[in-house]
Amino acid sequence: MSMSLSELIEQHDALFYPEDIENEILDDLQFMVHDLDMQVLGFAIANLQDTPIAYKPDMEHWARIHKKILEVDDLSDDEEIIKGRLIAWMQSLYAIVQDVRRGLTS
Repeated sequence: MSMSLSELIEQHDALFYPEDIENEILDDLQFMVHDLDMQVLGFAIANLQDTPIAYKPDMEHWARIHKKILEVDDLSDDEEIIKGRLIAWMQSLYAIVQDVRRGLTS
């Protein structure tokens, strides 16, 4: 059974979001993910409230950020955990966008 959009958002909100990242590259990526997060959640919440949606998240931008995260290497164990959390955050955002798009086309 698939999750509703509300459940996807609730699950997303429960993810641990890394803060105070010492690795400069991961810190920059974290800010990019945070910006994308605000865009995607705004898009999803507008959809839930039946508000007309003039904006749609740029999934090519999502793919570029995701690729950059995957390419970061030579990390300490703690930094690998942060990288994994950023990847989980991105995957959650992707699932939310895909759910909204399915609802818009059905």
